[in-house]
Amino acid sequence: MTEIIWPYFMLGIALCLFGWTIYWTGINAIGIAVGGGAGVAGGLFGAKALEMPENTAMIMMAIGVVLGAVLGVMLIRTLQTYLFFLLGALLGAPLAWKLLQMPPISEQPWAGQSGAAALAVLIGGLGGGFFVLFARRFIITTVTALVGAVLIAISVPSKNQLAIAGFSFLGAFAIQTGLIRMFVPSHHIERATRRK
Repeated sequence: MTEIIWPYFMLGIALCLFGWTIYWTGINAIGIAVGGGAGVAGGLFGAKALEMPENTAMIMMAIGVVLGAVLGVMLIRTLQTYLFFLLGALLGAPLAWKLLQMPPISEQPWAGQSGAAALAVLIGGLGGGFFVLFARRFIITTVTALVGAVLIAISVPSKNQLAIAGFSFLGAFAIQTGLIRMFVPSHHIERATRRK
């Protein structure tokens, strides 16, 4: 490879700098598209079922698209919250089960009881679910920074792609999590970004 693969490079830069924003915008766009489409279909179906004139059908479809888009955004935001909780629960419950099998815990007298094991797995699932739910921004930031860094690394003609990916990831993670603002005083940032 002798030259930069620009689509990968630009997508990698976008994910590194704006990963959380792209994710959140994408979630809302999906909600608007799906909800708006369902709203238009519902408005058209209602207008046809009630045999309304064409002007009224257009108004029904417009109301349907607005209501559908709002409800679609609300629904997909709620759905992604539940999915993050479910992911955490699916990771926490087996982890709790595995911890019950390890020697320090498995030697306890209560460890062999099925009720204690079920309670431990339930607590592990709930704990994992809430942990992933509260850490979802950090998780999305980490994943988008990592994917962006890999895209940057594979798009440049270099033998040091691992180093490029590492530095890209660290920089992207620092930018997305706001570590830059933590360590650089705000008046330096304002002065550097002020229009002249």
